[in-house]
Amino acid sequence: MSSAVRIKILSSALCCSVPSDNTSGQLEQTRLFLMITAYWARVAEPSVNTNFIKSVLIGYILFSARHKEFQPGIRIFRKLENLRSEVTKFADGRIKSYRDFIVNIVYTFAQFQSCILYTTHLNRLLQCPLENVNPAIVFNGSFLHKMYYILSENEDIIAKHLNGCDVYVWFNQMLYFLQENVCMRSA
Repeated sequence: MSSAVRIKILSSALCCSVPSDNTSGQLEQTRLFLMITAYWARVAEPSVNTNFIKSVLIGYILFSARHKEFQPGIRIFRKLENLRSEVTKFADGRIKSYRDFIVNIVYTFAQFQSCILYTTHLNRLLQCPLENVNPAIVFNGSFLHKMYYILSENEDIIAKHLNGCDVYVWFNQMLYFLQENVCMRSA
């Protein structure tokens, strides 16, 4: 079976087109990551809003840079770390223990984690027509919860830290792809 046929099977299973090179950016695994995210956004219960999607995208960009999956440059890396620091400080001031985590948020991100797991298995069964997503890089549940939490209070935090950076352009391209492939409700 050709690679194109295997990609078509994966695309059909996830009910999502394959992102373009422009949308995928520097990382090959971005294609599968965006397809997984689109699928999750479509099937999650309770349904996801834009803040869930933004949290997942920022987590992907931040942890890909931290694990040296791509090299955004020292200036952009510092901006990403400043964003992570502000998110953590804000949420840690309000969430004192794991008992303070909001169950619906945790549950929704757990569904995302399951989508990553099962899609990477399917991709492997198809002999990896798309580069597999590394769950250790793309999923940090604690950060995702904190990012979602701060976005519900301050929707401009991402633009505040990343506006004018190539990474912000990439973030918006990925967000646009997901908005085009999934009917999402606003936060």
